[in-house]
Amino acid sequence: MEIWSGSCCTDVTVDSSIFDAWLNGNVVEDDGIKEATGDLFDHHVVLSEIDEQINLYRFLKAFLEQPRHFSRLQYQIDSRTRDELIAAYYYFNPAFAREALNRRISSKLRKEIEDVSEKLNIPHIACLRFLDNFRLVIGRIEDCEKGDLTSNIKFYFLMKDDLAKAYASVVFVTLYKIDLSKRRIQFLNFSDVNFCTSNIMTHWSRSITDDGGDFLDRDFLSRLQELKSFDSESVISISEIIQKKFDDDSVDKDVLKNLLKEIVFGGVHAKDIKEFFLNILRVIDVATTVKPTTFASVVNAVTELSWSEVWCPRASKEMARVTARDWTRFIECYRPCLIRVHSRAYETSGQASAMASR
Repeated sequence: MEIWSGSCCTDVTVDSSIFDAWLNGNVVEDDGIKEATGDLFDHHVVLSEIDEQINLYRFLKAFLEQPRHFSRLQYQIDSRTRDELIAAYYYFNPAFAREALNRRISSKLRKEIEDVSEKLNIPHIACLRFLDNFRLVIGRIEDCEKGDLTSNIKFYFLMKDDLAKAYASVVFVTLYKIDLSKRRIQFLNFSDVNFCTSNIMTHWSRSITDDGGDFLDRDFLSRLQELKSFDSESVISISEIIQKKFDDDSVDKDVLKNLLKEIVFGGVHAKDIKEFFLNILRVIDVATTVKPTTFASVVNAVTELSWSEVWCPRASKEMARVTARDWTRFIECYRPCLIRVHSRAYETSGQASAMASR
């Protein structure tokens, strides 16, 4: 006669409202429970339930920090609950992310958290969690030698696509020390930074099968440096081609010429990824009075020009290293970033003018 032994367990029930309160460091007071429940429930029972939930969260914290370990709780926590916990735990306030990137994400930033919390009006404990999560993800991902940032984050932290992409931007800006602290860049919010860095990672990264700790395609960026041999006469010639695409005088010739020159300059200096946003602003600076719709039309017209038919014949021999594919990769990243940043700058300058006129 065979003897079997077994055990059964119940699903873990997570109260999302209590979990959110716990994440933000909100303390539940006994008097508050009495006032909220009145005569409907025994407030001691409610308080006991809250205590049980908080003990559960403390237990789950280790799993939240290493989400792949949730597989050990597959019979207690279903995938939907797990995903909701991860999404809530790793959520961060975009304003905090922008401020953190402005100050550089490091252990030193913990000393400034109180100032950041007060400036942004975000609970102190929430700011600490945001920072600790950033450092946790950065520490894990910077050791990866294969794969793109977003895919690696999704694999190790089981995040959904949008959240993983946002964290990938934070990781990218931190690892490559991209300068966001300059005063003239402060008008860009985290959404703008996320948009641009996502384009960089999409168009300028290495193949996901390549080995090595660098996520950028350095050979490609080095070839772009040959754009420096593109002379002024060639820029004027190409600006005339673009000018013919516009029937009116909506695009000033000098503006168009300087715009092309700065776009080419951006390619020459693309290898210095730390200066990416400053290089973008060099282009924006020559078109500050141009309306966003017109600016977008001009940049799109530049993108549509054939590398082999328009650019290459006017270039020097040194530029033979730059292929049509290289140019496409460069401009397909630069184009949406230019349009996004110009639109934000135009909007910001308009708001500033409106405020000044009051």
